[in-house]
Amino acid sequence: MGDESCVQRHLASAHLTARYDAAAPRWHRTMEWFGYTRAYAHLFARLQRAGWLRSLGSGGRVLECGIGTGVLSLALAGVAPVQEVVGVDLAPDMLDEAAARLAAAGIAARMQRTDAHRLPHADASFDAGLSAHMLEHLAEPARAIGEMARVLRPGAPLVIVATRGNLADAFIRLRWRHVPIAPGQLIAWMRAAHLENIVDCAIGHALSPSRWFSRAFIGRKS
Repeated sequence: MGDESCVQRHLASAHLTARYDAAAPRWHRTMEWFGYTRAYAHLFARLQRAGWLRSLGSGGRVLECGIGTGVLSLALAGVAPVQEVVGVDLAPDMLDEAAARLAAAGIAARMQRTDAHRLPHADASFDAGLSAHMLEHLAEPARAIGEMARVLRPGAPLVIVATRGNLADAFIRLRWRHVPIAPGQLIAWMRAAHLENIVDCAIGHALSPSRWFSRAFIGRKS
């Protein structure tokens, strides 16, 4: 789907930020209810076994864009060594929740309220990149993918969890006004950002809402 239609259909960033801030106190419980905490843990365990997380070595720096309450970063830190998580989001209440949860888990973290279209980080400064359900809200998702890839070190993975544009998701879309991205388009954007060995895989077990609503796409920085 082209960027022009995304601009026309997305909520304005101020309205979207306000909605996420309002949802922040209950967001983590919602993610648990939908099965994402378990689905993400299983996803990263699979990636660890397949060698995708070797770039973290004995402890690496992780960037998560659209961190929300830190569900994805916490799952990664449960199976791989993480030295620091840098979380990016536009919703300050979400950042506060993520900071508290990561601190409670003993994970060093730094939160930044900034736009994923323009990341304030140096080239090749992270050992892994994560993003879940963020690109669908952006006016220029391809640009954000390029930015996330830019700040990864060669060989580092980028893990994107994307919304599946199906009937189940249509009801949630009425509130959040996200625009699902076709898998082929997402993979093309990842390749254009110099990510290689791209795979897409289901997350969660067959009866989990996480399986109905989302799919993961993983690529490695060339």
